[in-house]
Amino acid sequence: MSVATENTVVIDLRSIPGYKPIPLTVKVPTVLTLAGSDPSGGAGIEADIKTISAFHCLGLSAINALTAQNTTGVKNVLQTDEGFLEQLLQALFEDMRIDAIKTGMMTSKAVKLLPFYLEKFHKGKPLVIDPVLSSTSGFDLGKLDILKSSISSFFAKATVITPNFIEAKKIMCAIQGISFDTFDLPVNSINDLKELSKFLQLNIGCQSVLVKGGHIPWDEDFRPSDITGKPPRYLTEVLYEQGGDVTVFKSDFNRSKFTHGTGCTLASAIAANLARGLSISESVQLSISYVQDSIKYADKTIGSGTGYGPMNHLYNISSPVCLGVTMNNLPFNEGHFFDHLISYPSIAPWWKRYTQHDFIKFMATGALSQKSLRHFLKQGKLYLEVYTKIYAKTVALAPSLDQLQSNSIVLKDCIRELALLGDRLKLLGVDTTTIKMSPACKDYTDYLMSVASSTDDWLTINVLLAPCLHGYHHATKWALQYIGDQPSDNWNLKWLNDYVSDWYVDSCVKGRKVLEKNALDLQSDEQLSTLIDIFEQGTVLECKFWDEALLMGQDKL
Repeated sequence: MSVATENTVVIDLRSIPGYKPIPLTVKVPTVLTLAGSDPSGGAGIEADIKTISAFHCLGLSAINALTAQNTTGVKNVLQTDEGFLEQLLQALFEDMRIDAIKTGMMTSKAVKLLPFYLEKFHKGKPLVIDPVLSSTSGFDLGKLDILKSSISSFFAKATVITPNFIEAKKIMCAIQGISFDTFDLPVNSINDLKELSKFLQLNIGCQSVLVKGGHIPWDEDFRPSDITGKPPRYLTEVLYEQGGDVTVFKSDFNRSKFTHGTGCTLASAIAANLARGLSISESVQLSISYVQDSIKYADKTIGSGTGYGPMNHLYNISSPVCLGVTMNNLPFNEGHFFDHLISYPSIAPWWKRYTQHDFIKFMATGALSQKSLRHFLKQGKLYLEVYTKIYAKTVALAPSLDQLQSNSIVLKDCIRELALLGDRLKLLGVDTTTIKMSPACKDYTDYLMSVASSTDDWLTINVLLAPCLHGYHHATKWALQYIGDQPSDNWNLKWLNDYVSDWYVDSCVKGRKVLEKNALDLQSDEQLSTLIDIFEQGTVLECKFWDEALLMGQDKL
């Protein structure tokens, strides 16, 4: 057979960027989801796997029920045979390393089998329970006898249980042995939800309970909008942890029809973050933000259903770049590129660790050792010399006079900061000509020089320098709440106050404007992915810089 070649196009895939691997410093965690299947893809196992993957974990699945459903509701449920479900669980647990488990809709057969595997294979590991009792559309997915069996057999083993308000009331009724139909639990303030989450945690004996607030939006005065009749403004999720710690997560109310599977998604995200080694509170915080953004970036083009549509679980996943394709729909709103960076799933825990670091806290309280301080100041001077030289490159590459002026102001402030460090070292009697770079300082400056020397892209270099510029301001604002009993002329306090002073805040404002304006011109997923990786690496190296200074003071280096 002959083939005409006149209209043939040859695309050499070797010249096209493919998926860029995520830098991993630890093994890829695995998360098992035991739940029902949703063929419409918005909830259940399907939502779980997408969510787990979005947090760079491997998703395993044990389907205990098939459902016939779409965006308008659940039509029917078919339970998995008990014998087959047992074989499925045995096959997974005897062969795979399972770092965390998430449960969703449970059948009586699954409730019967799960405790054995938890006890034999998963003792002491994260377990997240989403007590699914009904679907978004109102279909009853959980019977009372199954709920009672679950509470008595494995709820106490949970790291986090995530009921919404209706589910929380049903669990409370099951614990107290009272009828849900006649039970009333009025909510007039956030304290009522705190008491509810506390009751559940204490009576179940699990590590924590997160009572979700989607059913109780608050008005602008933080009163239940259903009671006041005012427009809803906020949502809250209340986390009560063993030991009495309470965290209230507040977010904007988002009136959207793309909320199918929010409960499944939140629980799976928490499980994935626990598998990655984050604390309960950190895992919940990241997961709520992920759900909110997944709703925010969903629209009618996803599935085109007529009911409650699915969220956009993969809003933060970069696809391979195809020739001629540009990024028309950025995954962040105008003016929020920096917010997108610091809340990105792989960056957020590092950003929090950096901007709430013990080094800066000890500096504020006066607990920082002189050895740590001297080490930091010496290495800080060497680091800032390199940083300032690279910042000078942004001035040379600035694409407009306005941006040149903004970068010039920040550069001037870098030189000012460098002079302050030099003066302080002289007062301490340090000969700055004999200072040698420490490992952390060398790693960081080598990375800065490597990136800066490999590109003349103005935005890339600004993103490279952003963790330091903005992180010191964020960290100082946080640390100043811990100021101890120190004299007002204490050098540490003067140094900290510099990073919240008008001149430094002005530098941050101008630096951010540079980022926000030019991020709108991003041309591809590949380019955005590169900037995210650069910002993440800079944030990690900032943490290690302060880690080293603390360890130096403890004679551990």
